[in-house]
Amino acid sequence: MLLAIDIGNSSISLGLFDLTATDPRPTPALTAKLASAVGRTADEYAVIIRGLLTDKGYGGAISVAVMGSVVPQLTHTLESAIQKLGGDTPIPVTHIGGGVRTGISLRVDDPSALGADIVTNASAAVSLYGAPVIFLDFGTATVCGAVNMARELVGVSIAPGVTTALEGLRAAAAQIPYMELKAPDTVLGKNTAAALRSGLVLGTACIIDGMLDRIKAELKLPKNAALPMVATGGLAELVLPACTHTIANEPDLTLLGLYFIYKVTAEREAAAAERIALVVCGDALCPTTSNGKTAQRRAGIKNRATHGVIAATVIFFRRIRIGLADNECAIGARADERYVIRYDRAGTEIEFRILFVGS
Repeated sequence: MLLAIDIGNSSISLGLFDLTATDPRPTPALTAKLASAVGRTADEYAVIIRGLLTDKGYGGAISVAVMGSVVPQLTHTLESAIQKLGGDTPIPVTHIGGGVRTGISLRVDDPSALGADIVTNASAAVSLYGAPVIFLDFGTATVCGAVNMARELVGVSIAPGVTTALEGLRAAAAQIPYMELKAPDTVLGKNTAAALRSGLVLGTACIIDGMLDRIKAELKLPKNAALPMVATGGLAELVLPACTHTIANEPDLTLLGLYFIYKVTAEREAAAAERIALVVCGDALCPTTSNGKTAQRRAGIKNRATHGVIAATVIFFRRIRIGLADNECAIGARADERYVIRYDRAGTEIEFRILFVGS
């Protein structure tokens, strides 16, 4: 099964997905939230996550994981924790970042600086609702983003989240009380707590409604074009009822985005591995010499048993754990020979350089 991990500023969301399911809208078998505690160690997180999985009957069920993080201090900690769950065989973890297929294009100034949560939410929104689509996230920050008809993420807007705004106000004003955040009864409050609820909840709803109208105008969609809107985040259920626009609430949107991105990336890598598997070790296809002379060729899909020679057994390594570089694959052929394929990716094109390594 796939464990999806969304590391946010306030909390860490976990979702467990069955990779064999064919449902286009999968339901997580398990979801959980942990505190984003920078001081917590990998061992502590491993114990907590193992306990959660075992308690629900999924102990030892994880085979792979995918992670999106906006907290760099926790990224390595959580990766180490997940790998510990695999015992002697570390669980491979895919990170949302360069080289990962998201199903959308990022038409922003610096895609590498875009938060993983924004990318995953955009990917999930398109996967579930199609394009164009507007997505919102009510968390530490209130985020609005849009994907156009060409499946391009064209930009986002970021404002302080409801709780962030309250904490900032409390830090600056001595008489701001601690209170429960809930929907206000009236626009005009009769006391400080009621006035704060009105300003925070209804004020955020007004911001959202105003931003949605402006985003729709900026997208310049054809008349009568459908534009679904979807929201996620812990405070979505508090703010959405006060909005005038129809906005779907998807509590697991980010986890679903991680699932969809993993599936797309895995399919791409499976296709790349299949192309690598085309290499049949023999003089006809691998013209190498006993002194290790390099033979270069551009590979196309071929039958592994071509020319009747012994087919190569391919082991595809993504984050190589046997000393090879990230862009290398090991191919075992006969007992006395070994080959390495180095490949360079340029879009969907892959160029292979076949090198004789020796026994």
